Amino acid sequence: MDLPPSSYHDSLEELWDEEEDTEEIETMMKSVPSAYHQYLDLFSKLKGEKTFPHHACDHNINLDGSLPLVGVIYSLSNQESDTLRAYISENVEKVFILAKLLFNRRTCCLCQKEGWWPPFVC
Repeated sequence: MDLPPSSYHDSLEELWDEEEDTEEIETMMKSVPSAYHQYLDLFSKLKGEKTFPHHACDHNINLDGSLPLVGVIYSLSNQESDTLRAYISENVEKVFILAKLLFNRRTCCLCQKEGWWPPFVC
């Protein structure tokens, strides 16, 4: 199967492993307009379930202070809260999120990126 060029990879062949389902690629090529086939990798459910590889140029963000500010960043509707809880639960099962902690009376999640320690708060 001829694959269109990828948006941020040299080719989609390196993006999709042979073990991955080519049926997903064919389905996406049918449902995504041809003008966007160069961005087909961005629509992949299989690729979305993997963490992005780390490189030597990754940077840390150091924040001043030892504790985060307490307060609501923005309010969520009931539907948005349910969607967020479902997303967190799904990613805890995939081990994208290592642990769920009660921190300063707010729920925080420790996220582990492959090959990195310690986990970071997300």
